[in-house]
Amino acid sequence: MQEVKVKILILNYNGKAFLKECLDSVSAINYSNFSVVLIDNASVDSSVEYVKSHYASVKIVETGKNRFFGGGYNYFFKTDSEDCFYLILNNDTIVDKNILRDMIAGANKYGKNNIYGPRIMFSKEKDRIWYAGGKVDLYKGIIKHIDIRKNVKELELRDSVTDYITGCCMLVHSSVVSKLDGFDSSFKMYMEDVDLCMRARLIGSKSYFLSVPFLYHHVSQTVSNKIFRVFLSYLKLSIKYTGARFLFNVPVFIFRKIISK
Repeated sequence: MQEVKVKILILNYNGKAFLKECLDSVSAINYSNFSVVLIDNASVDSSVEYVKSHYASVKIVETGKNRFFGGGYNYFFKTDSEDCFYLILNNDTIVDKNILRDMIAGANKYGKNNIYGPRIMFSKEKDRIWYAGGKVDLYKGIIKHIDIRKNVKELELRDSVTDYITGCCMLVHSSVVSKLDGFDSSFKMYMEDVDLCMRARLIGSKSYFLSVPFLYHHVSQTVSNKIFRVFLSYLKLSIKYTGARFLFNVPVFIFRKIISK
């Protein structure tokens, strides 16, 4: 019996420094029916040329400009009509060879109309959790990863319904993407994944954290204006889902960010 089709979608913007580790790990995946698409947001670091010369099997989709996270993926979604799963994957990740088998096993168990995310570990501290589920409470100013920085050996992780799946690695069926019309690209950067999962919940699609599949993430701390971008995205998300309550939510969110430093 043929394994269900998966398209691994890797968004790239000047990420050449990470592509070898990422694509080498993806190339070693133990799964019989997947393809890889690099969606490039007009990189100027010769990323596209590098992939063309070293990874001939990788399809390259050039978006023509920096469309940011949601816009880049949406550019691809609008050109693709195949019935398949998408594995949305950061270019600064290193995946386990069994990630697709384990992710699809979760989708087979809980249903293809949900959104799935694996355990994500820090690449420099491979026993430390970066993502093991997400918590969202806009009224209390909370958007966070569960168990972040905890040692995985000290936890008993289980599959669970969670508030959101991080866009660092997200398995979602093309039919769900179509129903949601992709990401809300107005966010530009940060919280597009939270918004997608919140909208998915409204149409009956749950978010599942899967404890078995895993990958490593080179967590970036160098994004320019990161704090400002995060604030704007939270403001947009809060207005979108809580209306005038954002006047109360946003100060609480800022306070939480300050004390968490």
